[in-house]
Formats: sequence, C-alpha cells, structure tokens
Amino acid sequence: MEFYGDAPFQAENVSKTFVERDWRGRRRSVQAVRELSLALEPGEAFGLIGPNGAGKSTTIKMLMGLVRPSQGSMQLNGRPVTDHRARRGVGFLPEHPSLYPQLSARELVSGAARMQGLGRKEAAGEAERLLGELGLGEVARTPVGKFSKGMLQRAAIAHALAGRPNVLVVDEPLSGLDPIWRTHVVERLMAFRDAGGTVLLSSHILADVERLADRIGILHQGRLRAVTTPADLIGRYVATYVVRTRGSRVPDNPTAHREGPEQWSLELAEADLWPALEELRGLAHQIVEVRPAGAGLEGALMQFLQEEADPA
Repeated sequence: MEFYGDAPFQAENVSKTFVERDWRGRRRSVQAVRELSLALEPGEAFGLIGPNGAGKSTTIKMLMGLVRPSQGSMQLNGRPVTDHRARRGVGFLPEHPSLYPQLSARELVSGAARMQGLGRKEAAGEAERLLGELGLGEVARTPVGKFSKGMLQRAAIAHALAGRPNVLVVDEPLSGLDPIWRTHVVERLMAFRDAGGTVLLSSHILADVERLADRIGILHQGRLRAVTTPADLIGRYVATYVVRTRGSRVPDNPTAHREGPEQWSLELAEADLWPALEELRGLAHQIVEVRPAGAGLEGALMQFLQEEADPA
C-alpha cells in the first residue's frame, strides 16, 4: 500500500449547496452539507449515520470527486480529491452500483485490479480470490447483467476491494444482501480494517454499523452533530444491560431466568454489571453475550435526534 499522509481522509469546512426548481419553476437553494470538518485515522472504520436527506451520500460523492464542494477542501491520502491520483489506493462502492452488464464478474474485478496498478496475472489471481470469498467463484465467467440483486452487490464489493486498496468508501454496502451474506460482508470489512485499512461507510442497517464502526459521525440536516463511538452513544441512553451466560449453577441474582439447559439470561443496571460478571465467572459461567437492553444504536440515534429537535 502506498500512503501519502497521516490521515487517509480529511475534510475542512466543507459545504455543498444545490440549486433546484420547485413545482412552479422557481429556483431555490438547498444546502445539503454545511461546514463539515472531519479526519479519519489509518486502520479505523468510521460510520456516517443519520436520517434520509442528512447529507451522507452527498459527502461521499464529494469525497470521490463526483460532486464538487461549494466551499471548503477535502483530501484523500494526502492529496486534494480534485487530483485523480488521490483515488489511487481507494476502493469505492456507491449506493447504487452501475456495472457493465456485458462483462463477466472476472473481467469486472480483474479490470478494477489492473486500474489500481496490478499486472495482468496478479489481477487475475486477485479476481479469483475475491470472487471465491464472496461466493461468486462458480459464476465468475457469467455476465453480471444476469446476476440477482444480491449477487450484483457482492460483485460490486469485490470490485471495490480489487487492487488491495488502503481506503474503502462504501455507501449502503449491505443493500440487497440476505442475513448470511450481510454477516460475511461485515466480517470481510472488519478483516480489512484489522489489517490496517481505513473504512468510511454509510448504512441504514445500524446493527451492523454498531458492530463494525470504531467511531460514528451523526449527520442531521447537513450538519455533523456529533462524532463519538457506538458504545458511548448507546451508553448515554441505556440504563440496563442484558447478559446471557452458559453454566450449570443457578446465578444468585433476582433477574436471572433459565433460557434452556444451562443457559441463563439476566437484566442488570449499569452499576451492577461488573460485579455480576465477576460473580458469574466465580460460578464458572461462560459469558455468551453482553448487550444494551433495547434497540441499541438505532434506539440511541432516535433519542439523540429527538434531543436535537427539542433541546429543551
């Protein structure tokens, strides 16, 4: 990987205003993004979350040079996004991938690897590996125009990963995937991050953002309202936690109830969580899961946005 700067992605005071016409034909200005400043670290996954129309996709389009900012500056790998060299080493998955339907999956992915600088033989091997990982090895020679929605999405993910990028920019990467492949793709993105790559993702599937993202940025009405971690945002609104364990001895806790043979569930206040975990370990229980009670990141985001709408 060739790396040009300390921060794979930087934005400083970026705004974007679109000019539209209403139903009477009158021009009006719509500010999609307002004074966005943000920097990503190497080896982190960063999730952009927020309601529809918050400015997430516009931010990603500006980053990839598809839309020009009205003000401010953005950089990829230490270069301005207006410099085509900035996108060397960057894999991109747009919200609505548009793939050449006549190309086979192998041609599509090997071509992307060649554009990232790999030789013909190396690119062919890269395509074979990625398509195999994403369950498309047996249809590698099939034109992608014959693929289902889920297969097209996996082919587009392989296209983004081709050429060994150091940055992945993915907009709704889990769209059209069934639960099994959603899990596989999240794990593949986690492996990319754990190997030192940087991931910028936007997704409405917040359970997967919660699992993948080290930090999140909350966009609302074009403004970046907060940058935090999923755990910190959830902890701001969650008062109790669910703990699931496996063990033969009955937990000495009034909230404990049996879920199955040697399977237990407890609901604990935050102040009681760590003492209870120590007690459960003392009973030789295996801790299977610890999670916030309620809707997790999705519920926390809803409460955050409600506070933004009604700060009093």
